[in-house]
Amino acid sequence: MELEKNEKLLFEGKPKRAVLVVWFFTKVIFTTIICLFLVFWATGFFTGIYLTVTHPLVDNSSIDTFFSVGRLGFVLVGVVYFICALIYIFYLVRTYHYYITNQRIIFEGGIIIRKKRNIPFHKITDLTVSQNILERMLNISSLDLYTASTRQKRAEVSFVGLEDAEIPQRLINKELKSLKSTGE
Repeated sequence: MELEKNEKLLFEGKPKRAVLVVWFFTKVIFTTIICLFLVFWATGFFTGIYLTVTHPLVDNSSIDTFFSVGRLGFVLVGVVYFICALIYIFYLVRTYHYYITNQRIIFEGGIIIRKKRNIPFHKITDLTVSQNILERMLNISSLDLYTASTRQKRAEVSFVGLEDAEIPQRLINKELKSLKSTGE
């Protein structure tokens, strides 16, 4: 991250490892269930089409064999997807970096799609600190930043997995107050 002229770094942060537990329950398990549902549906759908077209008068033993292979594929896809999702979130959390300078807020992160978000202080309209039940148990929280262009309650930038989100919140509020007092 490069600072502009007359810019000072006030805060640098990364998510704590505890965010992996939250992501495991909210992202990995949820997407694995959706993946398994789609594989289960596709297996039954394409098996039915295959058996109808190729073997209209087939005996039950070949149908059972076909479904056994389908179930094995179903389990294999689920396990592979689950492991890949775990590896992905493990490396994804390492790419997240949060910066607060005296001029802007910066978020960097991502594996497949690398994002770098810069929000000047004068565009910020609201800040919220939130914790779901898992985050409360793990003593981490999220800081969400909203701008006027933010649509439908979706944060422009979220600093997830912070051990103490009130520190960056206070820094941002201090900079916002100084902007208002100077009229910028």
